Amino acid sequence: MAPRFLFNEVVLQPTSLCNLDCSYCYVPHRKEDRRMQPAVTERLAASLAALPKHEHPIYLLWHCGEPLAVGPKHMKALFAPFEELRARGKIAHRLQTNGTLVDRAWCDFFIEHNVEIAVSLDGPPPANKHRLHWNGRESFEKTLRGIERLKEIGCETVLLAVVTEDRLGDAQELYDFFAKIGCVRLGINIEERVGTNLVRPMVRAARVDRFWSELHAAYRKNPVVEVRELALFDDWWRATGGAAPPPEEQITYRSNYLPTVGYDGGVVFLSTELLQCDAGKYGTFEIGNILEDTLDDLVRRAKKTPYVLDFLAGVDACKASCPYYSFCGGGFATNKFFELGTMNGTETRACVNARKRLFDTLAKERAGDMREAG
Repeated sequence: MAPRFLFNEVVLQPTSLCNLDCSYCYVPHRKEDRRMQPAVTERLAASLAALPKHEHPIYLLWHCGEPLAVGPKHMKALFAPFEELRARGKIAHRLQTNGTLVDRAWCDFFIEHNVEIAVSLDGPPPANKHRLHWNGRESFEKTLRGIERLKEIGCETVLLAVVTEDRLGDAQELYDFFAKIGCVRLGINIEERVGTNLVRPMVRAARVDRFWSELHAAYRKNPVVEVRELALFDDWWRATGGAAPPPEEQITYRSNYLPTVGYDGGVVFLSTELLQCDAGKYGTFEIGNILEDTLDDLVRRAKKTPYVLDFLAGVDACKASCPYYSFCGGGFATNKFFELGTMNGTETRACVNARKRLFDTLAKERAGDMREAG
């Protein structure tokens, strides 16, 4: 009998290639078209079809490189094995793109396969100086044109922005820009040291407080863009009433192993940023290959793999020692490894910037609101 699967999303890398050379990118081999072949998706589709019945679809997220670089014809061959599962509501497609290659052919493809699209864009033109073509030319106008084409076919404008050190003082400008172009959902990633992005200066945490405060103020003045991080705090507040439950009542976050399938079928767990990266003391992050193993077999193996076990031990250590655990959930594997060199650590610079300072800022403002109301 198949074990209970521990994921609700599978990431696929149709190619390592990207037409942009973003200075903070974490993806290895992005100058090379290391392309996934249909044999990989055929085997993955068979594994997904064999899973136990589940109420909600498993999302397939096409990511880790620029997916559109493979062209619609090749992507259609990669999608084909999933069509029956999609028709039965067992899977659904999502795709992360820089938007520069979106044209009529791609729009037709997205409509045909009902693909949810998210676009990477860091804000108005000055905020995108790290998102250049390999020849040094700017990408902003092409991305904006791609967003407009997606709007024309009814796609919601869902964006992902990386905030670098030099943009931490521009929260109001960033929010106003995203609102102006019709963004409905926005994810904010404070730049992190992960994957191949290991030499750029780390973001100084002292400036992050002001960024979150100003972003929240901009949202409150014009609440038209759902900001992922602000929503995360609101969800926590509603669930807890603003007070963390006692440690014995807090759950342990061990439910989503996030399998990521590389272009060659190699599978890593816990984080897409581990794909094809040097694993240090762990030797390799690849737990197996979908061309040789079923997803069930790989999940069973993951449960006994040193880096996964270390990560879970680190999560338990966070739960035992960190007052932010009920909000944060124990941190992210990729940040722990690339900052600390191990998966079983606790606090990272990334968790301070993206969770602790976010929480402290919003909790302080919420408490002030309550005092004024009372």
